[in-house]
Amino acid sequence: MVFVNASHSQGQVSVLVLFSADEGTTWQPVSRDPANGEVVVGVASLLGGPRCVFRAIATAGLQSAFADTPFFELPRNPRQLHLSLPTKCTCTTGPVALAASVNTRGLGAIAPQDIHWSSDLDGEIGFGYTLTADLRPGQHQLTVTAPDGLGGTISERGIIIVGG
Repeated sequence: MVFVNASHSQGQVSVLVLFSADEGTTWQPVSRDPANGEVVVGVASLLGGPRCVFRAIATAGLQSAFADTPFFELPRNPRQLHLSLPTKCTCTTGPVALAASVNTRGLGAIAPQDIHWSSDLDGEIGFGYTLTADLRPGQHQLTVTAPDGLGGTISERGIIIVGG
Protein backbone atom coordinates (compact mmCIF):
# COMPACT_ATOMS: atom_id res chain seq x y z
CA MET A 1 0.00 0.00 0.00
CA VAL A 2 1.25 3.49 -0.86
CA PHE A 3 -0.08 6.67 0.75
CA VAL A 4 -0.08 9.92 -1.23
CA ASN A 5 -0.76 13.31 0.39
CA ALA A 6 -0.73 16.26 -2.02
CA SER A 7 -2.13 19.78 -1.65
CA HIS A 8 -1.68 23.19 -3.26
CA SER A 9 -2.79 26.66 -2.22
CA GLN A 10 -4.08 27.41 -5.75
CA GLY A 11 -6.68 24.62 -5.87
CA GLN A 12 -7.25 20.97 -6.63
CA VAL A 13 -4.31 18.66 -7.18
CA SER A 14 -4.29 15.83 -9.72
CA VAL A 15 -2.16 12.80 -8.79
CA LEU A 16 -0.80 10.00 -10.94
CA VAL A 17 0.92 7.00 -9.30
CA LEU A 18 3.38 4.96 -11.37
CA PHE A 19 5.32 1.73 -10.76
CA SER A 20 8.71 0.68 -12.09
CA ALA A 21 10.38 -2.72 -11.76
CA ASP A 22 13.64 -1.53 -13.34
CA GLU A 23 14.89 1.40 -11.22
CA GLY A 24 12.69 3.90 -13.10
CA THR A 25 13.75 3.08 -16.66
CA THR A 26 10.17 2.15 -17.59
CA TRP A 27 6.95 3.08 -15.78
CA GLN A 28 3.48 1.56 -15.56
CA PRO A 29 0.50 3.62 -14.30
CA VAL A 30 -1.23 2.04 -11.30
CA SER A 31 -3.57 4.76 -9.97
CA ARG A 32 -4.98 8.19 -10.82
CA ASP A 33 -6.32 10.59 -8.20
CA PRO A 34 -6.44 7.96 -5.43
CA ALA A 35 -9.32 8.28 -2.96
CA ASN A 36 -8.13 9.44 0.47
CA GLY A 37 -4.57 9.36 -0.87
CA GLU A 38 -4.49 5.58 -0.50
CA VAL A 39 -3.24 3.39 -3.34
CA VAL A 40 -3.70 -0.37 -3.03
CA VAL A 41 -2.05 -2.44 -5.75
CA GLY A 42 -2.14 -6.24 -5.95
CA VAL A 43 1.45 -7.46 -5.99
CA ALA A 44 0.51 -10.25 -8.40
CA SER A 45 -0.35 -7.64 -11.07
CA LEU A 46 3.16 -6.11 -10.95
CA LEU A 47 6.16 -7.39 -12.85
CA GLY A 48 8.54 -7.49 -9.86
CA GLY A 49 12.30 -7.34 -9.68
CA PRO A 50 15.17 -6.42 -7.35
CA ARG A 51 14.84 -2.60 -7.63
CA CYS A 52 11.16 -1.61 -7.74
CA VAL A 53 9.83 1.87 -6.98
CA PHE A 54 6.55 3.80 -6.91
CA ARG A 55 6.39 7.42 -8.08
CA ALA A 56 3.60 9.89 -7.32
CA ILE A 57 3.31 12.88 -9.66
CA ALA A 58 1.14 15.73 -8.40
CA THR A 59 -0.02 18.56 -10.67
CA ALA A 60 -1.88 21.76 -9.81
CA GLY A 61 -2.25 24.53 -12.37
CA LEU A 62 1.02 24.61 -14.30
CA GLN A 63 3.13 23.30 -11.43
CA SER A 64 4.07 19.70 -10.80
CA ALA A 65 6.15 17.75 -8.34
CA PHE A 66 7.01 14.10 -7.85
CA ALA A 67 8.11 11.83 -5.04
CA ASP A 68 9.54 8.31 -5.18
CA THR A 69 9.42 5.56 -2.59
CA PRO A 70 12.68 3.90 -1.58
CA PHE A 71 13.66 0.97 -3.80
CA PHE A 72 12.26 -2.41 -2.76
CA GLU A 73 12.30 -5.97 -4.07
CA LEU A 74 9.29 -7.88 -5.39
CA PRO A 75 9.38 -11.47 -6.61
CA ARG A 76 9.13 -11.82 -10.38
CA ASN A 77 5.73 -13.14 -11.39
CA PRO A 78 5.23 -15.20 -14.55
CA ARG A 79 2.49 -14.55 -17.08
CA GLN A 80 -0.96 -15.93 -16.25
CA LEU A 81 -3.29 -17.90 -18.51
CA HIS A 82 -7.08 -17.58 -18.29
CA LEU A 83 -9.45 -19.92 -20.14
CA SER A 84 -12.84 -19.12 -21.59
CA LEU A 85 -14.77 -22.34 -22.12
CA PRO A 86 -18.46 -22.81 -22.89
CA THR A 87 -20.42 -23.51 -19.72
CA LYS A 88 -22.82 -25.80 -21.57
CA CYS A 89 -22.01 -27.66 -24.75
CA THR A 90 -25.20 -28.91 -26.34
CA CYS A 91 -23.48 -30.26 -29.42
CA THR A 92 -23.11 -34.00 -29.92
CA THR A 93 -19.64 -33.52 -31.39
CA GLY A 94 -17.46 -30.46 -32.10
CA PRO A 95 -16.97 -27.77 -33.24
CA VAL A 96 -16.51 -26.10 -29.86
CA ALA A 97 -15.27 -22.51 -29.50
CA LEU A 98 -12.40 -22.19 -27.01
CA ALA A 99 -10.43 -19.11 -25.96
CA ALA A 100 -7.48 -18.18 -23.76
CA SER A 101 -6.28 -14.79 -22.60
CA VAL A 102 -2.94 -13.92 -21.06
CA ASN A 103 -1.96 -11.45 -18.36
CA THR A 104 1.54 -10.72 -19.65
CA ARG A 105 2.61 -8.84 -16.50
CA GLY A 106 4.89 -6.73 -18.66
CA LEU A 107 6.78 -9.74 -20.03
CA GLY A 108 5.69 -9.23 -23.64
CA ALA A 109 3.07 -10.83 -25.84
CA ILE A 110 2.93 -14.53 -26.66
CA ALA A 111 2.83 -15.59 -30.30
CA PRO A 112 -0.39 -17.54 -31.07
CA GLN A 113 1.59 -20.59 -32.22
CA ASP A 114 3.16 -20.79 -28.73
CA ILE A 115 -0.20 -21.39 -27.04
CA HIS A 116 -0.84 -25.17 -27.16
CA TRP A 117 -4.23 -26.82 -26.56
CA SER A 118 -4.68 -30.51 -25.79
CA SER A 119 -7.43 -32.84 -24.60
CA ASP A 120 -7.02 -35.97 -22.55
CA LEU A 121 -9.46 -37.68 -24.98
CA ASP A 122 -8.42 -36.21 -28.35
CA GLY A 123 -4.73 -35.37 -27.78
CA GLU A 124 -3.31 -32.24 -29.44
CA ILE A 125 -6.21 -30.08 -30.66
CA GLY A 126 -4.57 -26.87 -31.82
CA PHE A 127 -2.72 -23.64 -31.22
CA GLY A 128 -3.65 -20.01 -30.59
CA TYR A 129 -5.62 -17.62 -28.41
CA THR A 130 -8.89 -18.81 -29.96
CA LEU A 131 -9.64 -22.20 -31.34
CA THR A 132 -12.61 -24.05 -32.77
CA ALA A 133 -12.01 -27.71 -31.97
CA ASP A 134 -13.87 -30.76 -33.24
CA LEU A 135 -14.22 -32.74 -30.02
CA ARG A 136 -15.72 -36.20 -29.76
CA PRO A 137 -18.43 -36.89 -27.16
CA GLY A 138 -17.31 -37.24 -23.57
CA GLN A 139 -15.71 -35.31 -20.73
CA HIS A 140 -12.54 -33.59 -21.91
CA GLN A 141 -9.87 -32.29 -19.59
CA LEU A 142 -8.31 -29.50 -21.61
CA THR A 143 -4.78 -28.31 -20.93
CA VAL A 144 -3.41 -25.07 -22.34
CA THR A 145 0.32 -24.29 -22.10
CA ALA A 146 2.42 -21.25 -23.00
CA PRO A 147 5.81 -19.70 -22.16
CA ASP A 148 5.76 -18.00 -18.74
CA GLY A 149 8.12 -15.17 -19.77
CA LEU A 150 10.74 -16.23 -17.20
CA GLY A 151 12.14 -19.25 -19.02
CA GLY A 152 9.51 -21.79 -17.97
CA THR A 153 6.01 -22.84 -18.95
CA ILE A 154 2.59 -21.99 -17.56
CA SER A 155 -0.48 -24.14 -17.94
CA GLU A 156 -4.16 -23.94 -17.15
CA ARG A 157 -6.72 -26.75 -17.13
CA GLY A 158 -10.43 -26.82 -17.74
CA ILE A 159 -13.15 -29.41 -18.20
CA ILE A 160 -15.77 -29.45 -20.94
CA ILE A 161 -18.40 -32.10 -21.54
CA VAL A 162 -19.47 -32.73 -25.11
CA GLY A 163 -22.83 -34.52 -25.27
CA GLY A 164 -23.13 -37.77 -27.11
